[in-house]
Amino acid sequence: MKWSGLFFVILVIVGLIYRTLYPVKLQLDQDQYIKRVFTGEESKVYPSLDTVDVFYREIEAGEILYVIQEQDSLYLVRPLITMNPDSVWISQNSVIDYTPQSYKQWQMEKDQKTYGLE
Repeated sequence: MKWSGLFFVILVIVGLIYRTLYPVKLQLDQDQYIKRVFTGEESKVYPSLDTVDVFYREIEAGEILYVIQEQDSLYLVRPLITMNPDSVWISQNSVIDYTPQSYKQWQMEKDQKTYGLE
């Protein structure tokens, strides 16, 4: 029992030190991004402009993203949920400008399609 308590305390201390060194910041300040957008459906993202033709991973529908740079038809975005790398490229056609009203409307439409609600 003593060892379990000791290991628990050690892990808590290590966790606190780790979060102090690598904090999780879920929201950017308004001067750090151009605009907020969200994905209307699952969308492919790319780690860099050089690898746009290579599939990297998908972001789920409804993910809120911060646009930090625009280039051609792509946005460099930083998601709310942390991922590696922390900024990825996504097609401008894959996202919708975020406002609380547009996001709520999108959610209602998605629920109507999914569950047949009126």
